[in-house]
Amino acid sequence: MSATSSYTLGGVTVDGTTFATQSARMDLGVESGRVGHSGSASPTYNAVQGQNAQFDFSTHDLWTALNAIGFDGKDAAGAELWLQKLLHAGFRSSGTDHAKMTVTQGYLIPVTLQAQGAQWATLECQIWVASTDGNDPLSFSTVTLPTPAASMDAFVAGGCEINGNEIQVQQLTVEFGIEVHARRHDGNVWPGLLAGMDCAPRIRITTDDVGQLSLGTNGIALTGSGCEVWFRKVNQNGTRVATTVAEHLHIKAVDGMAMANETSANQGGEASYEIVVEPTYDGTNDILQIAQAAMETV
Repeated sequence: MSATSSYTLGGVTVDGTTFATQSARMDLGVESGRVGHSGSASPTYNAVQGQNAQFDFSTHDLWTALNAIGFDGKDAAGAELWLQKLLHAGFRSSGTDHAKMTVTQGYLIPVTLQAQGAQWATLECQIWVASTDGNDPLSFSTVTLPTPAASMDAFVAGGCEINGNEIQVQQLTVEFGIEVHARRHDGNVWPGLLAGMDCAPRIRITTDDVGQLSLGTNGIALTGSGCEVWFRKVNQNGTRVATTVAEHLHIKAVDGMAMANETSANQGGEASYEIVVEPTYDGTNDILQIAQAAMETV
């Protein structure tokens, strides 16, 4: 029997940006249609009715990814995923035997951004796959491994302000809330159209200072500076980038509501309080504004 082949995570490139990935998963989304007939106990016929492939990946390099993708996603035509071949009695192969998958047509969106305490913040992204010409939009090949991402920045949970009031943060979660409309036509296997149908983001803030902010039973409207959250950039080979340096990730919603979602406490543990912010479009600004900025809270 021939030698065993095994692979590990490689990288993801979309429109010239190579992402520093932490995980990757490909769901080919095959929708098969098995049917029986004439009272048969088992299926007697099977065929592919359709495919809705999705490719998920995660990264700690928040600003590089969100600056490339945007809060509303981007065209992912030509996106590439690599898997590195492991070398027997070594580490990685230096040959042309690494696996590559290419997406002919696709739509890349941010899904969830989460940070808890001093753990690295993680951005989950998703590529939806389409075919605009009816042909198979996925291809597989073996190649020389390309140059990986040149560097990576990491972030942790930072601060939060709601209507100018500082919130003591334990966990931050941003749900980008993009609903993708995938549309087939003429009986094709693959969708020929991918579009963002809705974008209804949420920001979840968990704090252990339950007396910090009173939201009442019905919540409060965002006014003034609205809801601002920061993800603190980590200083490589150090601790944290100074709060005065404009390299932290800043996400802001200027319109919408902030509501108390859940308060919980257990014997021998701290009480926690979750605040849910539901932004709305004010007619002028992006529903979520994403930028690099200095931190106003620590």
